[in-house]
Amino acid sequence: MSLERLIEGLADAGVAFVVVGMVAGQLYGSRVATYDLDVVYDTNEENVTRVSEYLLGLDPYVKETWPNEGVASDFTRSVLMSERSLSIGTTEGEIDLLHRIDGIGEYTSALAQSTPFVLGNGKEIRVLTLTALIAAKRASNREKDRLHIIELEAIAELERKRRSES
Repeated sequence: MSLERLIEGLADAGVAFVVVGMVAGQLYGSRVATYDLDVVYDTNEENVTRVSEYLLGLDPYVKETWPNEGVASDFTRSVLMSERSLSIGTTEGEIDLLHRIDGIGEYTSALAQSTPFVLGNGKEIRVLTLTALIAAKRASNREKDRLHIIELEAIAELERKRRSES
């Protein structure tokens, strides 16, 4: 299992998405462990088809409903179109597919508040900015997110100090 391979696979499949959640935090230096990849993705028909086709190669299952059971291709696509938030298990790990993220909005808003990040394979992906990630964590107002905010704000402060010293 590899969340990195999930990200690379989405990028290789041409999926339009923005990495959010603590994988984004880790890319900024967070030490918080995370066991799933959270992405906000474009819900246009072509992109949903790309997501569906990519996931089908990873024996996907909807975590809350059918643990450890594969899903049929038409089911995957229809679920992606109808569900605003979906937790999917795959052979590469868990992915949360989101139509929107608290405090930010849908894909176009997340894209506008993202920054490019180049993967080890040379592919460029989009990652929610640190400022936007903190705003999303604040908006969700979950206990674990309130704890993450402390670390993310410390990382942001260190980055501001580095920039002012250069």
